[in-house]
Amino acid sequence: MQKTVTQLLQRLHPMVGDSWSALQHNVISRRDFLKTATLLGVSFGTASQLAGVGLPAAALPAPDAQPTPKRGGILNATTEREPLLDKHPGDMLAIYTQNIVRQVAESLLILGNDNIVRPLLAERWVVNRDLTEWTLHLRQGILFNDGTEFSAADVIATMTYWTQSEIGSNLANSAAIIKSLEAVDRYTVKVYLQQGSIYLTELLARNSAVMMPASFEGSFLKQPIGTGPFTLTSVLNTRINLTARTDYWQIAADGKPLPYLDGIGYETISDYGTADALIAKKVHTIYKPTLKDVITVTNYDDIKIQTAPTSQTLVLKMRVDKAPWTDVRVRNALKKCQDRQKILDSAWLGYGQISGDAHIAPSDLDYDPSAPVPEKDIAGAKALLEEWAADTGNTLPIAVTLATKNDEGEPQYAEVLQQDAREAGFDITLSITDPSGYWINWDDHALGITAWEHYPMAQLVLEVAYLTQEDGTLARWTETQWQDDELDALLTEAAQTIDLVKRQEIAGQIQRIFQERGPIGIAFFKDSWRLAATVLQGVEAHPMHQDLFTFAWLDE
Repeated sequence: MQKTVTQLLQRLHPMVGDSWSALQHNVISRRDFLKTATLLGVSFGTASQLAGVGLPAAALPAPDAQPTPKRGGILNATTEREPLLDKHPGDMLAIYTQNIVRQVAESLLILGNDNIVRPLLAERWVVNRDLTEWTLHLRQGILFNDGTEFSAADVIATMTYWTQSEIGSNLANSAAIIKSLEAVDRYTVKVYLQQGSIYLTELLARNSAVMMPASFEGSFLKQPIGTGPFTLTSVLNTRINLTARTDYWQIAADGKPLPYLDGIGYETISDYGTADALIAKKVHTIYKPTLKDVITVTNYDDIKIQTAPTSQTLVLKMRVDKAPWTDVRVRNALKKCQDRQKILDSAWLGYGQISGDAHIAPSDLDYDPSAPVPEKDIAGAKALLEEWAADTGNTLPIAVTLATKNDEGEPQYAEVLQQDAREAGFDITLSITDPSGYWINWDDHALGITAWEHYPMAQLVLEVAYLTQEDGTLARWTETQWQDDELDALLTEAAQTIDLVKRQEIAGQIQRIFQERGPIGIAFFKDSWRLAATVLQGVEAHPMHQDLFTFAWLDE
């Protein structure tokens, strides 16, 4: 067995062998190995086999028995507001819009509900030693819904648009790592990067990273062309209808083309998180359920609550250019007032993992589990505030206003913090609005709680929110105006480091910086929820709220 493993590892990227060795010595987890190996082009099956070698059989989960899928029926789901389809998918930022597009068009890779990347339109990929050249081998014989064949030309055209888009989307920002593209042949594309990076796979699995034909002119609404299992048939005032293709490339267990469904109907509901439609059996699942939704459906036997760990979080942000948050003692004092488990239980019903104030989730590949999670320390917070007051001539309590919105557990977080921080010397007034009222100037509030979505890799969110550019420009999505030279150096080093153990060491240092002097508090990272009728099968909660309906079926 050991000889077979050695021979296999010799054919794979050297980093796979290094990670496998680290796994055998219990330096990294099995999950970390699986994610690293699959990012480097190893199939999930092969990676799972490697991860199982040398481990007891009980470490490998037994497959659950699955009922035989049924064909037919219309899956009804909800979407938030009216999706903006009249643009290039690469510029679509709203997940609810991307979800509709992804039923029609597909990406080269796909992110599973376990946060592991798998092949989709790309059958496999090969990476050179320093991760600067990625060779993508495309599946052959796949047709767009207009009858044309998917090929390297379509990949080149789509990815070229990402690098040239001036919309300022997150996709364009990540695509800046691409130096050039080359069509080796009709079914092979080479991607050359500016510098070695493991993040290309994450980019290729993004919600909006779907492949469009080379002839695409820029509006998905006008040209709803894709390789996906459904076609866009109508866009009405409150409903979008999609119809199943009969010539889709993926084949089901019964030997016929997927999907099992006849179609999908997306209902636009003004109060997008409401569970009322689900309870009334008007829809089978709802988009991005809220805390209220989960509480509402808890006692319904015909509705299931599914979860997936994520890096979604609520960030307690303090702008370092606005008093009193200019002083690190005040910032740290407020962070010390967090009762993390109490906040998690109140804001998200206990669904999640408590955190130590760094924007790196426990579910992330780079997370350093040895970094401590601080306990609530009111005495320590009070001492810091008294020292600050004595040095600056201020008096306690400090009167501050905390701004936030009301749809993702923020009020509960704010109320627990408000109560616990009072004893330390904070007098917090809450300013809670609906989402539009907060987002209109979300980055201007001196003190606030901001909801951040899931990023498959921590490096990506750290760069867009906290990394200062070489010319001194602050991070694109900074909400704190914070700049830290040591953090910048570590993030730059991490971006060029491919060794997983070394990356976790760097992450540990980053986690320490956020705890010691960072401008944010993060009490917990959320699990995402999917609320669905029990008759809906083949669908699970996803960390990025993706609607992966290709294998969905209705047990009706």
